[in-house]
Amino acid sequence: MIPPADPTFPPRPARHPVEAPPLQSVEAPASSASQPPTPPFEFVPAESNELSIGGRVIGSLHATQNGATSQAPHRTLRPLNFVETEVIHLLAWVNRVGSCYSRIAPMGNDSDVVCYLMRGQLANDLFVTVRSVLPAVASFMAVAHPNCAPGQSAAEVVVVEDPAAPRKRFFLHEYYTRIEWLSATRAHVQTNGATGSVEWSGSEHDVLRAELRIFPEGAPESLGMFLRLLTSLLLPARGGVLIHASGIASQGEGFVFLGESGAGKTTTARRLGGEGALRFADDMAILHLAPGQPVRVEPCRFDRGGRLPGRENRSWPLRAAYQVQKGAAVTQDFGKVKASLAVWCAAILSTTGPPGALGSLLGLASDLCRCVPPRALHISPTGPILSALAGPTPAVQPLPSSLPA
Repeated sequence: MIPPADPTFPPRPARHPVEAPPLQSVEAPASSASQPPTPPFEFVPAESNELSIGGRVIGSLHATQNGATSQAPHRTLRPLNFVETEVIHLLAWVNRVGSCYSRIAPMGNDSDVVCYLMRGQLANDLFVTVRSVLPAVASFMAVAHPNCAPGQSAAEVVVVEDPAAPRKRFFLHEYYTRIEWLSATRAHVQTNGATGSVEWSGSEHDVLRAELRIFPEGAPESLGMFLRLLTSLLLPARGGVLIHASGIASQGEGFVFLGESGAGKTTTARRLGGEGALRFADDMAILHLAPGQPVRVEPCRFDRGGRLPGRENRSWPLRAAYQVQKGAAVTQDFGKVKASLAVWCAAILSTTGPPGALGSLLGLASDLCRCVPPRALHISPTGPILSALAGPTPAVQPLPSSLPA
C-alpha cells in the first residue's frame, strides 16, 4: 500500500548540482548460458604486501597473502560474493521500513503534485528519512512492516527523477556503486544508472543529507544500493562496521565466520542452523564497539539471513570470530590466526566516508583485533560443527573504558 501523500507539495529542485568528471566505468564480462551471471566488481589490492580497508590501500603487511594477478601496476578486479549481490538485489533493508506522513508547506505555484515522506530503518537505532514525488519510490519504501521504531533520522534523502538516467532495469551482474569525494564534506555517487550527491561532515552528530536522481522504474536497484552505501558510511562514526561474514547465535552469544568468497561462510552458518543455532547472517553482519563493553553483533537488513523472522532489532555479545577453511578431515579450532589485522580489514565492507574518516575506520579494525582476535576454523564436509565452537571460551575482551584520542 502506498503511504498517504501531501497534494500541496511540488517537486523539489536539485540542491547543489554537482558537475563531476565521469568516473571510470568497470565492465563486467558477459556471462554464458551455462554459468550464473558474473557479479559486479570492486577494486582490491593485488600486491601480496598491500593492506586495504574500505576500498583504500592503507599500508603493507608482509604476512598478508593474495594470489591474485593483475596487468595494472598495483590493482586488480575481483568479483564480489554472488550471495551478497543477490541479497542486495532482494533489498533486504525494507524488511523494517515504516512509512509516515507529514504535511509540508507548499513551495511554488504547483499544488497538483503529491509528495511522499517516508521513514526507514537501516540498522538497529539507525534511521533514514526519504522524500520523493515519485510513486515508484513510495511503493518501494512501503513494501514491508507498516511501523518503524522511534528515533532521530541519521540521514535525509531526496529522490527525484532524472530524464538523463538510462531507461532500463539493471540485472544482478550489472550492479555497481561508485563514490568520489569532491571535498571534505561533499561526494558524487553513481549507482545502477542513478547519480547523486552526499553532504556530510563525518560526525555522528550531523545529519547526512543526500539527493539521488533516478529512473523511477529502477528505484529498487538504484535506491536500494544507495541506502546500503549510506549505511556503510554512517556506521563507523557510531562505533559500528558492516562486515562480510555469516553469523549464528547460540546460548545467548554470537559467532561470525569470515573468509573470502567461496570459503564456506554461508554453508557453515546454515549447517549450524540445522544443529539448533540461530542463523542471523548469510553474508553480511554489523559489529558495534563501545568503551567498557564487549563487541556486539547484530543482523544486517541487507542480508537474507538478517531478514528471517525473529532477527530484527536483536544483538548478541560476540564470543568469537572464525576464519573458515573448508575441506578439512575433521572440524577443528586451530586457535588465533597470525595476521589478525589483515583478516579484519579484508572483512570490513564499510565505506571510509569523508577523507578524514579513514583513521577512525582503521582504529575500529585495530580494536577488533584487540577485543576479538580471529581464530582459524577448519571445517569438515560432514559431521557436527557446533561442538567445535563449544570448547574453551575464546578470549573476548571489552574495549577500555577510556579510549586514546
